[in-house]
Amino acid sequence: PEGFDYVFEPSLEKGTSLNNSAGASLDFDLTPKSFLTFSGSSSYRHYDRATVRPGYFLDQTRTEAGLGFSRRTSPHRTLSLKYSFYQNDFADYPSFRGHRATLGYDEQISPSLRLSLEAGPSYLQESLIYPSRLGAYASAHLVKTLRINWFSFNYTYRSADGTGIGYLSDSHQAGVSFSRRLSKYMTLNLD
Repeated sequence: PEGFDYVFEPSLEKGTSLNNSAGASLDFDLTPKSFLTFSGSSSYRHYDRATVRPGYFLDQTRTEAGLGFSRRTSPHRTLSLKYSFYQNDFADYPSFRGHRATLGYDEQISPSLRLSLEAGPSYLQESLIYPSRLGAYASAHLVKTLRINWFSFNYTYRSADGTGIGYLSDSHQAGVSFSRRLSKYMTLNLD
């Protein structure tokens, strides 16, 4: 499953921090052409209190859960509808919750080219520090396979999401990945 990326990545001059993430998903076939996906993930960040300035680096946990319905409309095309819920909890700071609903489109354009698109509204619930806010989510992912190599290009936009320290954010993320099978038992991945 897609993991959470902290929008705010503080750098510690002399301090230490611990980051830990875990996620899982389960697909359940309803028919030969449709399936449900249950997913969950959690990210935890802890700062050593003895080495960081109080109030600037807050321990935090991000928990997400999701449910999706997907239907194969052809051997090469899948449409999906997803709902996800997330909550950020902070040490010494109010928590916040958000919701997201998206429509997805996945197409195997050719044997060596795959495109995935996802978009929809997001909603940040009112809390002690936030008013309610409507936002948007969009992502695009393109994978090109060349014999034993594959290239992946991705882009994600999120608005009305909380950052790593609890402020509202609009974020854009882009990435490129490369993978090459070196042998039967070894693959090289670069992000």
